[in-house]
Amino acid sequence: MVDTKDVEVLHEDFVEYHPSWGTEPIKINRKKARVNVDGVELYFELHSAGESDKTVLLVHGLSSINKTWDELLRNELAAAGYTVVIPDLPNHGKSGSMDQKGLTIYDYPEKLHNKMEKLGIKDWVTASSSGSAPFIMAMAEKYPDKVKGVFSSAPVCKVREIPGLKYLGYHITKNFLCLIDFFCRDKFNIMEKIKNYQAKHRSQTEAEKRLYLHSAKYDASRGKNPTYKLTNKALIRTIKGWHKYKPKVPEEVPFAIQFSEKDTIAKVKKFTLVKNAILRKLSRYGLAKPPKEKTVLDLLEKQIEKYTGIHGGSRPHVYLVTGEVGHHIQKEAPIAFADNIRHFMEQIGYLPEQYNAKNKGVRELEGLYLREHLEDEVGRVARRTRHEEYKAMVS
Repeated sequence: MVDTKDVEVLHEDFVEYHPSWGTEPIKINRKKARVNVDGVELYFELHSAGESDKTVLLVHGLSSINKTWDELLRNELAAAGYTVVIPDLPNHGKSGSMDQKGLTIYDYPEKLHNKMEKLGIKDWVTASSSGSAPFIMAMAEKYPDKVKGVFSSAPVCKVREIPGLKYLGYHITKNFLCLIDFFCRDKFNIMEKIKNYQAKHRSQTEAEKRLYLHSAKYDASRGKNPTYKLTNKALIRTIKGWHKYKPKVPEEVPFAIQFSEKDTIAKVKKFTLVKNAILRKLSRYGLAKPPKEKTVLDLLEKQIEKYTGIHGGSRPHVYLVTGEVGHHIQKEAPIAFADNIRHFMEQIGYLPEQYNAKNKGVRELEGLYLREHLEDEVGRVARRTRHEEYKAMVS
């Protein structure tokens, strides 16, 4: 149950939602609100289908806002009986600014923890997408009694894993950004330019292009709006914090990682793909041995090994969404994402009293949980119009 005594509710409405596992509609209560936490106004949205003692906290990535979490995903979790809290991090979206001097990897998690306490929420499972992975790991490390599970989708934990920066390394990246900041000051926002470039060039799948990149909601979720607050100096300090931070999830906190078949983090390097193509041609004429073809499962082995180390040697739950899905699983395959995180919470026993959801299509194979991105779900997401997305962006 959420305590709204100190909360300023900005907007509240109800929506009839038909969950993917049933035919009967469920009434979802949606709130937009803000609360003052240690002098910083934090904006958040809250979805629920009644009072619940179990909560899911969805944390958006660096330079993004809460709109990156698709409405279908929010409603799927709320309809299953969970209270879903979707905040804007400090210095992002509609939340207020906090002191950006000496910013560390633990500052945002501390603010989120204090906000959840102020809402009267005793514990929660937290989920991240992409670059917010270090934040929720730091939260679990600092508050293991409150965080009952960590579900990290397409995690990015180090500077070298950021698409476009991984080949430069930390020191070159930091010095380059410092030079831009020195000469341009705040007339040129580095992170906004990076995100605009990614919007045009970094798409990995046709589904992402169709459902995400050309929509008004993409612009909103990636920082192209007047409320974007992450300054160049804050970006440099965050990258510095990422570089110094050694990710750790306490072994007693259940941990899951999720990737997609077309995930940029798990893909084979382009150089390897070109080399294999050449070797295949040469092998036809007996001039070389055919290359060993790597499957998605092979590629994930390094990721599994890495995150097993982060989890104190305990292997995390591993989820893979198959089909034409790229890095932003929460946008391209929101129902598959909801199925996977519900499955994870079933595995760890984090269930509300009125839990009636039925996961479809989550199956185990070679130590992984596989979830196919189904065509009917693609159509369900695609039916949104740009007008609806624009309304969601400006409301």
